Amino acid sequence: MKRLMCRTLTLCFLFTIWINGFSQSYMTSAGLRLGNGPAENRFVGLTVKQRIQKKITLEAIAQTNLGNTNTLHLLVEQHHNLVGRRLNAFAGAGISTGNEEGQFTTGVDLIAGVELTLLKVHLSLDYKPNVNLVGRDQWYTGQVGISARTVLITNRKANKKRRKRKRRRRQRERQEKKEAGQLWWQKIIPQKKTDS
Repeated sequence: MKRLMCRTLTLCFLFTIWINGFSQSYMTSAGLRLGNGPAENRFVGLTVKQRIQKKITLEAIAQTNLGNTNTLHLLVEQHHNLVGRRLNAFAGAGISTGNEEGQFTTGVDLIAGVELTLLKVHLSLDYKPNVNLVGRDQWYTGQVGISARTVLITNRKANKKRRKRKRRRRQRERQEKKEAGQLWWQKIIPQKKTDS
């Protein structure tokens, strides 16, 4: 089982490098998450991270043990640079819900880990404890997870779109002022009125 997990993670990593070239840090990334669980359960899932503010991200994780446990987690994470923008430590909290061994569960998640973005690959290693509020007999479980994501939207692309929107807005404002006859130099230099 360990060999299969290592091979799967290596293949995902190589595939994402092959598909994508070089990039900046991410705005949006999506990929695969592998995690351990209680009683030798292994979890596989999908993970999506979206930056919502500088150094704050939302992460959604949908995971299963390919048996009778399926869970959904929504986390808010605060990031701290370790070495530049590409190597970060993060910590956060969120909520989880799902079906674990035939029981509906709801809980509170915490998360802490490190992440590295190279090329268009975003790798992270984290520890995600869960405190159960409703459902499962066991009130606490912890999970160590490894995620390999591909960067879908880079900071560079997002910043370029933002600059383009600002430029269009400024052009619209100038046009409106021009039509109203209130350009800044018209206030400083009086315009000659022509009498016909």
